[in-house]
Amino acid sequence: MPPRLAACPPEILDQLCADFRCLDRHKVMRLSAQPDKITQHLAQAHDLTLSEASDTLINWFATRSAWIDQRAA
Repeated sequence: MPPRLAACPPEILDQLCADFRCLDRHKVMRLSAQPDKITQHLAQAHDLTLSEASDTLINWFATRSAWIDQRAA
């Protein structure tokens, strides 16, 4: 599980859903306290393995870190 996923505010989860359009926004919001389930949802929506989905989320956080830090401050 990507380490930062567990503490994401809704605004960041909205951006995640905007960047990964196959994600169901309502499902992601409902699963926000269960980061492993969001990883599973990404894997299913994009036909990825759980490892690939986790890596994808880690990379997403890495490329979005400045934006995320700015929003979280």
